[in-house]
Amino acid sequence: MHPPPLRHRREDIPILAEYFLENHEKDIHLSPEAIQVLLVSPWPGNIRALRNIMESAAVMAEDGNILPKNLTGLAIGASEHDEEMALDEGVKLAEKREGVEGLIIIAALTKTGGVQVRAAEILGIKERSLWHRIRKYEIDVKSLKMHG
Repeated sequence: MHPPPLRHRREDIPILAEYFLENHEKDIHLSPEAIQVLLVSPWPGNIRALRNIMESAAVMAEDGNILPKNLTGLAIGASEHDEEMALDEGVKLAEKREGVEGLIIIAALTKTGGVQVRAAEILGIKERSLWHRIRKYEIDVKSLKMHG
């Protein structure tokens, strides 16, 4: 029996990711931005794919935090095997495109400290269009705002 792909169980992703980090020798946590990236990614794979990504990210973690740039390979699959699996599991082009779009929006919001007007300018879209996409992908802008 194969575990279901993570895209069908998004609510489990942060819990599973933290679980895999607990088993690491360093004290490492997910940044709020990294959690957002995990949630909007298209997830062609299952729990094994998440475990592999978390293990790689833990090695690259900075100051005990996993940042979005540490989460490589999420948008299109971490390896050729994952890309093949994505096709086998029926990940449609639209799902992959939406995952990539969500990652780009999070990157722009992170860069601007959560300021949507500036993020929309960077992305070359209207603020209203950005707002609709933020709602569509359920991006938590508050977690991307600069603290202090």
